[in-house]
Amino acid sequence: MAPVMNREEETELSKYDPIKSYLQSRNASTVELTFGDIESIIGEKLPRSSREHQEWWSNDSSGTHVQASSWLEAGWRVDTVDMNHCQVRFVR
Repeated sequence: MAPVMNREEETELSKYDPIKSYLQSRNASTVELTFGDIESIIGEKLPRSSREHQEWWSNDSSGTHVQASSWLEAGWRVDTVDMNHCQVRFVR
């Protein structure tokens, strides 16, 4: 039986589904995106914590890091984050 998610979790997960689809469609082994690129892909602003806390970009899908599930399920992980230039590099 699948775990039951509350409505907030379901909404949060679906918010990041476009980045999962985007990464799944890439043939390269590395993808570099600005935070603005990611906002364009998901169709809304990233939370403030994504710009203030490098941990937001961790490859940990447990707890409140639901965004990480999107790239991890697509077979990617965050390799580096440049908080000064608002860029992230994903690798397979």
